[in-house]
Amino acid sequence: MYEFFAAWIEGNLQSQGKNRWHNVALAVTNGFAIGNLVRHGLIASEDPLWERARGFDRQAGFSAVNLFAEFYANLPENPSAAVFIGELKALANLMTKVASA
Repeated sequence: MYEFFAAWIEGNLQSQGKNRWHNVALAVTNGFAIGNLVRHGLIASEDPLWERARGFDRQAGFSAVNLFAEFYANLPENPSAAVFIGELKALANLMTKVASA
């Protein structure tokens, strides 16, 4: 699982562009990758993969991986429909916050 998600982050480093929303979308997938590794106890806080994702953020001109990783690491396991929609709205708000910064 670690290698699979690490490849996502490495691929995103290669896919980064000049469009801010494109980069925000890539940052969301970086956060998804790390958040899942955190959720399953497969990554430590000092793991170099964190720095690779933060390097992506710096190049894109924002700081997002911590926000998105925390979001994905703490998602409820079996949410009701209302909770699910609330989580989608929270993700959209995080994306907008990062894109607007």
